[in-house]
Amino acid sequence: MKKYLMVILLMALGLSGKSQKKDTSRVFVPVKDGSITYESINDHPNLSKDKIYELSLKWLANTFLDSKEVIRVQNRETGNILGNGITDIIISGFFGSTERFSFMIDITVKDSKSRLRLYQFMNKSLDSKYDFRSTDPVWVRFDNGKSFTPKDDKKMFSGLNARINGLIENYKKYINSNTQIDEF
Repeated sequence: MKKYLMVILLMALGLSGKSQKKDTSRVFVPVKDGSITYESINDHPNLSKDKIYELSLKWLANTFLDSKEVIRVQNRETGNILGNGITDIIISGFFGSTERFSFMIDITVKDSKSRLRLYQFMNKSLDSKYDFRSTDPVWVRFDNGKSFTPKDDKKMFSGLNARINGLIENYKKYINSNTQIDEF
């Protein structure tokens, strides 16, 4: 009887192990010159450089809590706005481990067009005493299959990718749908 129970137990363990497939889906993160860099060239038909510039400043103010902390350089003449963004991503655990990402925002505008670039990604765990570190080496380890925590890193990069692509789409929609600026 003990033999039968042992055989059934071993079969159950073997079947449960086979039912857990290894996750082989890839995460795409854009890399330019060895660094994580998101870039979007956007068409804004019939909008002047000044209007796109003003709307871009408003988008930053509406998207990030403190636009005075976000915007570092603004030059209406060149159509350039440079700033620093921060976003949080919950990646794991019962209570959820949270990674905070800091990144540069570079918006360049001209008549009927804008370019939005997000780069120099830094991250830190909010559960840690350590300060921000470059996200690029973590991505390289993960992308080469040498991550120390592959499941958490996959959640982190999938979440980052979704969040940043969401910001880019939000920027495009904001500029193209808010063509009226109050002049009073």
